[in-house]
Amino acid sequence: MSSNYDAKRKRIFDIYSHDLKKYLQANRKQVFTSDGEVIDQPLYVCPLCLTFFPENAILGPEPFLTLEHVPPKSVGGKSKILTCKNCNNIAGAKLDKTLLHHLQTQPFLTKMPGAAIDAVFKFEENKVFKGTLANQDDKGFLITINPQAFPHFDQKMRKVFSGGKVDVSFQVPSESAKNQAYLRIAFLECFSLFGYDFLFNKNTEELCKQLVYGTESILPYSTYGRIKPSVPLKDELISLHVIKEPPELQAYLVVFQIKERRQGNKENIAMIIPGPGEQAWANYLHYGAFSEYGGDLNIKKIENFTGVADCQHFGYQKLWDVFLK
Repeated sequence: MSSNYDAKRKRIFDIYSHDLKKYLQANRKQVFTSDGEVIDQPLYVCPLCLTFFPENAILGPEPFLTLEHVPPKSVGGKSKILTCKNCNNIAGAKLDKTLLHHLQTQPFLTKMPGAAIDAVFKFEENKVFKGTLANQDDKGFLITINPQAFPHFDQKMRKVFSGGKVDVSFQVPSESAKNQAYLRIAFLECFSLFGYDFLFNKNTEELCKQLVYGTESILPYSTYGRIKPSVPLKDELISLHVIKEPPELQAYLVVFQIKERRQGNKENIAMIIPGPGEQAWANYLHYGAFSEYGGDLNIKKIENFTGVADCQHFGYQKLWDVFLK
């Protein structure tokens, strides 16, 4: 690993270990070893599995704490925080693949001319061919097959035109898998700004459980706080917002962009993140009842807030109080 990556890990560790110290002091809490001794050294807590790490976890050729891109690097994100190797490499890689697959298949599903998708063609007698389907305006699809297999494929297709049968199948990510990936991005985006004031909150604990135990349904709705406005989200909305009205829907709103580099496919996503307090959690559950919202929301973009990176601590609670007082 280059010295640039080493320096970046060290800078991020210092920022968030300082934020953790401020949080512990403000809440009169301490961290203890298994032997009951107070740990009096800089620490970093992985925002997903909540494991505590000392500074030496960022050292060596294969450090335990790794740079986490938010959104994932494969869809245009930047390294903003640290997560442990397991959370980044295992669960993270699976969700990254889901997002990339979504961006690659979405143009085809929305009937964009020329957009293609990998497909499997299964004929009678269980003869199977792999190829691609591409949209051709209003003329149907263009099928591409490996040249070596084309003569046999052409022969089978001629039988289809004479009354035979072919089954065409392709894979797309499930809505729950995509929403899980979107929740991870919004959650880590909030942590990057708010730090441990956000992480060690009763409401966000439930979100964290969903991310850690992703194969189980922890949250009551599979939307995981995603909303689809009635009109496309413009790029200037990419930021952190507070929904001020109606009162029963007050929440944080995270808008971010995912982008597939090869073809330039991109999409702006809006995710609800609950604020602090019991009423804020009840508001969050209101959003779970629907994925599309066409009503009027009074949304206030949070400006001039750069978070714990600029020593703006306790922003999760402070901004909530300022905007919703």
